[in-house]
Amino acid sequence: LLPPGEYFLVTTTLPHSVHPVARQHFKKVLSAFFSASGKAVIQLASDPRFLGGRPGALGVIQTWERYMRLHIHVHFLVPAGALLSTKHHRWIRPRKSTFLIHGQPLGLLVRGKFKDAMKKAGLFDAIPKSTWTTDWVADCKHIGSSHHALKYLAPYIYRTAISNKRVVSLEEGVVTFKVWHREQKRYTSEQLSASRFLGRFLQHVMPKGLQRVRYFGLLHPRNRALLNIARFILGKQPYVKPQKTQDPNRAFRPCPHCGGELFLLGNALRGRGPP
Repeated sequence: LLPPGEYFLVTTTLPHSVHPVARQHFKKVLSAFFSASGKAVIQLASDPRFLGGRPGALGVIQTWERYMRLHIHVHFLVPAGALLSTKHHRWIRPRKSTFLIHGQPLGLLVRGKFKDAMKKAGLFDAIPKSTWTTDWVADCKHIGSSHHALKYLAPYIYRTAISNKRVVSLEEGVVTFKVWHREQKRYTSEQLSASRFLGRFLQHVMPKGLQRVRYFGLLHPRNRALLNIARFILGKQPYVKPQKTQDPNRAFRPCPHCGGELFLLGNALRGRGPP
Protein backbone atom coordinates (compact mmCIF):
# COMPACT_ATOMS: atom_id res chain seq x y z
CA LEU A 1 0.00 0.00 0.00
CA LEU A 2 2.70 2.53 0.97
CA PRO A 3 4.58 4.18 -1.91
CA PRO A 4 8.26 3.16 -2.07
CA GLY A 5 10.97 5.58 -1.05
CA GLU A 6 12.01 7.58 2.00
CA TYR A 7 9.70 8.46 4.90
CA PHE A 8 9.33 10.93 7.75
CA LEU A 9 8.00 10.23 11.24
CA VAL A 10 5.72 13.03 12.42
CA THR A 11 4.52 13.03 16.05
CA THR A 12 1.87 15.23 17.65
CA THR A 13 1.14 15.30 21.40
CA LEU A 14 -1.98 16.30 23.33
CA PRO A 15 -1.15 18.62 26.28
CA HIS A 16 -1.57 17.28 29.82
CA SER A 17 -4.07 20.03 30.59
CA VAL A 18 -6.60 18.23 28.37
CA HIS A 19 -6.19 14.87 30.14
CA PRO A 20 -8.93 15.38 32.79
CA VAL A 21 -11.48 15.99 30.02
CA ALA A 22 -10.01 13.14 27.96
CA ARG A 23 -10.54 10.68 30.83
CA GLN A 24 -14.23 11.60 31.00
CA HIS A 25 -14.81 11.68 27.23
CA PHE A 26 -12.10 9.33 26.01
CA LYS A 27 -13.50 8.44 22.60
CA LYS A 28 -14.57 11.97 21.66
CA VAL A 29 -11.25 13.55 22.64
CA LEU A 30 -9.05 10.86 21.07
CA SER A 31 -11.02 10.84 17.83
CA ALA A 32 -10.98 14.66 17.62
CA PHE A 33 -7.25 14.85 18.33
CA PHE A 34 -6.46 12.12 15.79
CA SER A 35 -8.52 13.86 13.10
CA ALA A 36 -7.09 17.32 13.91
CA SER A 37 -3.52 16.00 13.79
CA GLY A 38 -3.98 14.14 10.50
CA LYS A 39 -5.63 17.09 8.76
CA ALA A 40 -2.93 19.45 10.06
CA VAL A 41 -0.12 17.23 8.77
CA ILE A 42 -1.68 17.04 5.30
CA GLN A 43 -2.44 20.77 5.21
CA LEU A 44 1.09 21.80 6.16
CA ALA A 45 2.81 19.25 3.93
CA SER A 46 0.70 20.31 0.93
CA ASP A 47 1.92 23.89 1.31
CA PRO A 48 4.29 24.60 -1.64
CA ARG A 49 6.79 26.14 0.80
CA PHE A 50 7.33 22.66 2.24
CA LEU A 51 6.28 19.98 -0.23
CA GLY A 52 3.13 20.80 -2.21
CA GLY A 53 0.97 18.48 -4.28
CA ARG A 54 -1.11 15.79 -2.60
CA PRO A 55 0.82 14.18 0.28
CA GLY A 56 -0.31 11.21 2.33
CA ALA A 57 0.00 9.98 5.90
CA LEU A 58 -0.54 6.80 7.89
CA GLY A 59 -1.31 7.50 11.55
CA VAL A 60 -1.35 5.39 14.73
CA ILE A 61 -2.62 6.76 18.04
CA GLN A 62 -0.99 5.81 21.35
CA THR A 63 -1.94 6.76 24.91
CA TRP A 64 0.95 5.67 27.16
CA GLU A 65 4.59 6.25 28.01
CA ARG A 66 7.18 3.99 29.68
CA TYR A 67 5.62 4.29 33.15
CA MET A 68 2.09 3.68 31.77
CA ARG A 69 0.99 7.20 32.63
CA LEU A 70 -1.45 8.88 30.25
CA HIS A 71 0.43 10.36 27.30
CA ILE A 72 -1.81 10.85 24.26
CA HIS A 73 0.09 11.23 21.00
CA VAL A 74 -0.09 10.20 17.35
CA HIS A 75 2.70 8.85 15.14
CA PHE A 76 2.42 9.48 11.40
CA LEU A 77 4.38 7.94 8.57
CA VAL A 78 4.59 10.51 5.78
CA PRO A 79 6.16 9.68 2.39
CA ALA A 80 8.98 12.00 1.32
CA GLY A 81 7.02 12.99 -1.74
CA ALA A 82 3.60 13.89 -3.08
CA LEU A 83 1.54 13.48 -6.24
CA LEU A 84 1.31 16.69 -8.23
CA SER A 85 -1.63 16.68 -10.64
CA THR A 86 -1.35 19.41 -13.29
CA LYS A 87 -1.52 18.61 -17.01
CA HIS A 88 0.37 15.40 -16.24
CA HIS A 89 0.80 13.53 -12.97
CA ARG A 90 4.26 13.59 -11.47
CA TRP A 91 5.89 12.72 -8.15
CA ILE A 92 7.58 15.62 -6.37
CA ARG A 93 10.05 15.43 -3.49
CA PRO A 94 11.04 17.89 -0.75
CA ARG A 95 13.88 20.31 -1.43
CA LYS A 96 15.94 18.78 1.39
CA SER A 97 15.97 15.00 1.69
CA THR A 98 16.06 15.12 5.51
CA PHE A 99 13.50 17.89 6.10
CA LEU A 100 9.74 17.97 5.51
CA ILE A 101 7.84 20.37 7.83
CA HIS A 102 8.47 22.51 10.91
CA GLY A 103 7.14 21.32 14.26
CA GLN A 104 6.01 24.70 15.61
CA PRO A 105 3.50 25.63 12.87
CA LEU A 106 2.24 22.05 12.92
CA GLY A 107 1.53 22.36 16.64
CA LEU A 108 -0.36 25.61 16.01
CA LEU A 109 -2.47 24.00 13.30
CA VAL A 110 -3.31 20.98 15.46
CA ARG A 111 -4.24 23.27 18.36
CA GLY A 112 -6.60 25.34 16.19
CA LYS A 113 -8.33 22.35 14.62
CA PHE A 114 -8.69 20.58 17.97
CA LYS A 115 -10.10 23.77 19.52
CA ASP A 116 -12.82 23.91 16.84
CA ALA A 117 -13.61 20.21 17.43
CA MET A 118 -14.00 20.76 21.19
CA LYS A 119 -16.40 23.66 20.57
CA LYS A 120 -18.54 21.45 18.34
CA ALA A 121 -18.46 18.64 20.93
CA GLY A 122 -19.47 21.01 23.76
CA LEU A 123 -16.28 20.34 25.73
CA PHE A 124 -14.47 23.63 25.15
CA ASP A 125 -15.45 25.24 28.48
CA ALA A 126 -14.15 22.23 30.44
CA ILE A 127 -10.59 22.71 29.14
CA PRO A 128 -8.30 25.26 30.86
CA LYS A 129 -7.92 28.50 28.87
CA SER A 130 -4.12 28.31 29.15
CA THR A 131 -4.25 25.28 26.82
CA TRP A 132 -5.00 27.55 23.88
CA THR A 133 -2.11 29.95 24.48
CA THR A 134 0.75 27.48 25.02
CA ASP A 135 2.80 25.83 22.27
CA TRP A 136 1.76 22.26 21.44
CA VAL A 137 4.50 19.70 20.97
CA ALA A 138 4.95 18.42 17.43
CA ASP A 139 8.00 16.88 15.82
CA CYS A 140 9.12 15.70 12.39
CA LYS A 141 12.21 13.61 11.64
CA HIS A 142 13.56 11.61 8.73
CA ILE A 143 13.25 7.88 9.41
CA GLY A 144 14.44 6.12 6.24
CA SER A 145 12.92 3.65 3.79
CA SER A 146 9.31 2.46 3.80
CA HIS A 147 10.43 -0.95 5.12
CA HIS A 148 12.29 0.63 8.02
CA ALA A 149 9.39 3.00 8.72
CA LEU A 150 6.84 0.19 8.89
CA LYS A 151 9.14 -1.89 11.06
CA TYR A 152 9.36 1.03 13.48
CA LEU A 153 5.62 1.74 13.56
CA ALA A 154 4.22 -1.83 13.47
CA PRO A 155 4.70 -2.58 17.21
CA TYR A 156 2.59 0.46 18.12
CA ILE A 157 -0.41 -1.00 16.32
CA TYR A 158 -0.71 -4.17 18.41
CA ARG A 159 1.34 -3.33 21.51
CA THR A 160 -0.41 -2.75 24.84
CA ALA A 161 0.74 -0.40 27.60
CA ILE A 162 2.93 -3.13 29.10
CA SER A 163 3.91 -6.65 28.03
CA ASN A 164 4.16 -9.73 30.24
CA LYS A 165 7.93 -9.86 29.95
CA ARG A 166 8.23 -6.48 31.66
CA VAL A 167 6.31 -7.67 34.73
CA VAL A 168 8.88 -9.08 37.16
CA SER A 169 6.79 -10.11 40.17
CA LEU A 170 3.62 -9.65 42.22
CA GLU A 171 4.26 -10.03 45.95
CA GLU A 172 2.13 -8.85 48.86
CA GLY A 173 0.03 -6.61 46.65
CA VAL A 174 3.02 -4.89 45.03
CA VAL A 175 3.82 -5.20 41.30
CA THR A 176 7.43 -4.89 40.18
CA PHE A 177 8.02 -4.14 36.52
CA LYS A 178 10.89 -3.11 34.25
CA VAL A 179 11.22 0.24 32.54
CA TRP A 180 13.54 0.78 29.57
CA HIS A 181 15.58 3.99 29.57
CA ARG A 182 16.59 4.83 26.02
CA GLU A 183 19.16 7.42 27.08
CA GLN A 184 20.91 5.09 29.53
CA LYS A 185 20.27 1.99 27.37
CA ARG A 186 19.29 -0.14 30.34
CA TYR A 187 16.29 -1.33 32.38
CA THR A 188 15.37 -0.13 35.86
CA SER A 189 12.82 -1.61 38.27
CA GLU A 190 9.68 0.25 39.34
CA GLN A 191 7.06 -0.73 41.91
CA LEU A 192 3.36 0.06 42.19
CA SER A 193 0.54 -1.27 44.33
CA ALA A 194 -1.60 -3.79 42.47
CA SER A 195 -4.62 -1.46 42.40
CA ARG A 196 -2.58 1.46 41.09
CA PHE A 197 -0.89 -0.77 38.51
CA LEU A 198 -4.28 -1.95 37.22
CA GLY A 199 -5.56 1.63 37.18
CA ARG A 200 -2.68 2.75 34.99
CA PHE A 201 -3.07 -0.21 32.68
CA LEU A 202 -6.85 0.00 32.23
CA GLN A 203 -6.80 3.70 31.33
CA HIS A 204 -5.25 2.70 28.00
CA VAL A 205 -8.04 0.34 26.92
CA MET A 206 -9.30 1.81 23.67
CA PRO A 207 -13.01 2.72 23.44
CA LYS A 208 -15.11 0.45 21.27
CA GLY A 209 -15.27 1.69 17.70
CA LEU A 210 -12.21 3.94 17.86
CA GLN A 211 -9.84 3.43 14.93
CA ARG A 212 -6.24 3.17 16.12
CA VAL A 213 -4.96 3.36 12.53
CA ARG A 214 -6.10 5.97 10.02
CA TYR A 215 -5.10 7.05 6.52
CA PHE A 216 -5.01 10.67 5.37
CA GLY A 217 -4.51 12.48 2.09
CA LEU A 218 -3.14 10.39 -0.76
CA LEU A 219 -3.25 7.22 1.38
CA HIS A 220 -6.95 7.58 2.19
CA PRO A 221 -9.07 4.76 0.67
CA ARG A 222 -11.09 7.20 -1.44
CA ASN A 223 -7.85 8.25 -3.19
CA ARG A 224 -6.84 4.72 -4.16
CA ALA A 225 -6.86 5.57 -7.89
CA LEU A 226 -4.44 8.47 -7.34
CA LEU A 227 -2.28 6.29 -5.10
CA ASN A 228 -1.99 3.71 -7.88
CA ILE A 229 -0.89 6.46 -10.27
CA ALA A 230 1.82 7.41 -7.79
CA ARG A 231 2.89 3.78 -7.43
CA PHE A 232 3.06 3.45 -11.23
CA ILE A 233 5.25 6.56 -11.48
CA LEU A 234 7.55 5.09 -8.82
CA GLY A 235 7.78 1.77 -10.66
CA LYS A 236 5.46 -0.30 -8.45
CA GLN A 237 2.41 -2.39 -9.28
CA PRO A 238 -1.04 -0.92 -8.47
CA TYR A 239 -2.37 -1.81 -5.04
CA VAL A 240 -5.23 -4.32 -5.11
CA LYS A 241 -7.15 -4.99 -1.92
CA PRO A 242 -7.00 -8.73 -1.06
CA GLN A 243 -10.31 -10.48 -1.57
CA LYS A 244 -11.73 -12.79 1.06
CA THR A 245 -11.77 -16.41 -0.08
CA GLN A 246 -15.15 -18.10 0.18
CA ASP A 247 -15.86 -21.73 0.87
CA PRO A 248 -17.07 -23.19 -2.46
CA ASN A 249 -19.26 -25.67 -0.55
CA ARG A 250 -21.20 -22.90 1.20
CA ALA A 251 -24.10 -21.30 -0.64
CA PHE A 252 -24.04 -17.52 -1.00
CA ARG A 253 -27.18 -15.79 0.32
CA PRO A 254 -27.45 -12.16 -0.84
CA CYS A 255 -29.26 -9.52 1.18
CA PRO A 256 -32.31 -8.24 -0.76
CA HIS A 257 -31.55 -4.65 0.35
CA CYS A 258 -27.78 -4.13 0.12
CA GLY A 259 -26.61 -7.20 -1.80
CA GLY A 260 -24.18 -8.26 0.95
CA GLU A 261 -23.84 -11.82 2.20
CA LEU A 262 -26.31 -13.11 4.79
CA PHE A 263 -25.10 -15.40 7.59
CA LEU A 264 -27.30 -17.80 9.55
CA LEU A 265 -26.86 -17.06 13.26
CA GLY A 266 -29.66 -19.32 14.59
CA ASN A 267 -33.28 -20.31 14.32
CA ALA A 268 -36.00 -18.35 16.13
CA LEU A 269 -39.21 -20.20 16.93
CA ARG A 270 -42.34 -18.30 16.02
CA GLY A 271 -44.43 -17.42 19.06
CA ARG A 272 -48.00 -18.64 19.35
CA GLY A 273 -50.51 -16.14 18.04
CA PRO A 274 -53.64 -14.98 19.85
CA PRO A 275 -56.61 -17.42 19.90
